[in-house]
Amino acid sequence: MKKTLCIYIAFNAFVNLLFAQTPTINSFEPASTTSGSPVIIHGNNFSPKNEENIVYFGAAKAEVHTSFPNELLVLVPYGATNQPITVTNTNTGLTAYSP
Repeated sequence: MKKTLCIYIAFNAFVNLLFAQTPTINSFEPASTTSGSPVIIHGNNFSPKNEENIVYFGAAKAEVHTSFPNELLVLVPYGATNQPITVTNTNTGLTAYSP
């Protein structure tokens, strides 16, 4: 019974990863601002839980204030650069990159 349960759990984890939806970043606003200011990121397949979204502005990690599957409100971190914004959904381990 124990072995069957382990196989079942492993199979379900594999299927969930196989069909995991990749997050996407469609746009963000404003296009330019200063550190500490809020930015809204529009996209798809974000986690609805703040702590399950990891957002970077270049190499600087941002603080996520509100999360919805299609929108994140984050504060621009100090040290942010003109590099792409990334959002990683920790449920899937998949990452979106800004256009």
